[in-house]
Amino acid sequence: MPADRPRVGPWLRRYSEREQPSRKERVQEIALGAGVGTIFLVLLVAVLLVFLRSPLPTLAGLVALWAIGFVTLTFKRRRAERRERALRRSIDEHVDR
Repeated sequence: MPADRPRVGPWLRRYSEREQPSRKERVQEIALGAGVGTIFLVLLVAVLLVFLRSPLPTLAGLVALWAIGFVTLTFKRRRAERRERALRRSIDEHVDR
């Protein structure tokens, strides 16, 4: 049956739902994806144009931005791991009682 097949694409998050997304929902999701893609391409072109004018400062800025993002994500991941370990410990203590 077609309804039992897994959905692909932007509707994958609705896999547990039985009804198909409406046309309005599909159009909204496609428009949102197209908008985000357009913004990404505009930003990419802007960065490339700035890079052509002054390569070293642009490269330094991109490396700094990457480093800040890397450090931020590392801290967030470690905090999430600590939270998960504490939760597991709490569950284990509760089960052992």
